[in-house]
Amino acid sequence: MFGTALAEPAAGRREGAATAPCVLELDGVLAPSTALHAAAWQETLDELLARHHRQAGVGFEPVRPFDPRGDYFRYLHGRPRIDGVHRFLDSRGIRLPRGDPSQGPGDDTAWGVAARKNQVLRRLLRQDGIRAYEGSIRFLELAREAHLGLAIVSASANTEEILERAGLLGLVDEVLDGQAMSAEHLRPKPEPDSILSACRRLDVPTGSAATFETTAAGIAAGRAAGVDRVIVVDLGAGSLGRRAASAADRVVPELAELIDPKLT
Repeated sequence: MFGTALAEPAAGRREGAATAPCVLELDGVLAPSTALHAAAWQETLDELLARHHRQAGVGFEPVRPFDPRGDYFRYLHGRPRIDGVHRFLDSRGIRLPRGDPSQGPGDDTAWGVAARKNQVLRRLLRQDGIRAYEGSIRFLELAREAHLGLAIVSASANTEEILERAGLLGLVDEVLDGQAMSAEHLRPKPEPDSILSACRRLDVPTGSAATFETTAAGIAAGRAAGVDRVIVVDLGAGSLGRRAASAADRVVPELAELIDPKLT
């Protein structure tokens, strides 16, 4: 049904076994949620940095703001929120008590910072919404018609709401989000835990699945999980890097590239 990325038989796989179960990363594969998360973290952490700057009494020394690209991808992307908060705060020499998940956005704890980020992200979702990438909805529709198992993986606790607002939630079978990862004590990528869990939820052998990733960590997780195919969606026209991309079975600019032209 799909183009060569899934239709080409892997070694030892029978011709026509194009209907591979799919484990898809949400961020950057189906919708631009990475930018949404980065914006929410930027607002949240710039507030915190300004507050701690005032409390430290460092005079006219300027606040070094949160970098929505460098800081986001270095400390936060693909990680559970509380883990990302600690990593970023450590990088700036800020110490906050951990607190607990019951704390709200006004609490000066790591969990309070995570709650504030969640509050900002939900406001941005209501305010601006989110649209799936061109081709993503059609890809999932065709995959569903072919009776593929479809699992979405994201470290975000708001994965289902993002999928719903993007018009994708009704097209998938399983959603593995940040809350589920925490409950199952799954390690973030490049560890294979989330992909293995997604395949268990689909009740399919990991070796029969295809995983769709955007990062070097995602590629490594797919290889460690032992999936049949690792497909990279690289919207940045080579931004992943040649060395990392070479570890994938195929790199495409969007999911529409994988749809057989006869079906469009």
